[in-house]
This record gives sequence, structure tokens and C-alpha cells, in this order.
Amino acid sequence: MHLVYGVTSKSGRRTRQVYEERYPGIKCSHVCIAICANVVHCATTYTIGRKGQTWAVNVKENVLQYIEDNPNTSPRAQKFGICQTAMWWILHEQGVYPYHLKRMQLLPPYIAVIQHL
Repeated sequence: MHLVYGVTSKSGRRTRQVYEERYPGIKCSHVCIAICANVVHCATTYTIGRKGQTWAVNVKENVLQYIEDNPNTSPRAQKFGICQTAMWWILHEQGVYPYHLKRMQLLPPYIAVIQHL
């Protein structure tokens, strides 16, 4: 998968087509999952390295802004053109855990303080 990804100029759809042509017995459900799982380039907008992640600023800002604007919704990686694993890496890197949202966090700050007293 790595070699095919490099040969196809890092095009996910083309990689999947070429991979299935070369290796007809092996099926890959989603090329981005296979690439992310093996820690290589997952898309042209960001790179993944062993010493830490380096993200394109616009992708990172868009993800964080989306979570800030919509704290109740589950993050959707497809909106940003990245794989789900990368989406969670960005959120964890910033210390954002949207699945730990509690009713207390949804209250306006002044009501939350009153209820804490």
C-alpha cells in the first residue's frame, strides 16, 4: 500500500484502484485507514511523524473551531477531508475530549457557578 501510495502521487482514490488492480485478492475497505494505521502520509494537508504530529494550520483551526461552535455534535472527519484517526489526534493534542461533554458544561457560566455553590 505504501509503494502504491507514493506511485500515485498521494492520491487516495487512485491508490485504491491501482492497489486492487495489482493485488486482486486483497481488499482494503478504505485507503486512508490503511495509510493512517501504518503511520505514513494520510493526506496532503497534514503529515504524521513518530516524534509528534505536524498539522496544516488551517485544518487544525477548522477542526477546533467546529468543535467550539458545535460542542454537542460528534466530530465528522469527512467535513475536513481527513481520516477519523487524524481528527481524534488533533483533538487529543489540544486536550479536547468532546465525548466527555457533561450537562454541567452546557450551562451558561453564571448558572454553572450558582449550582456549584
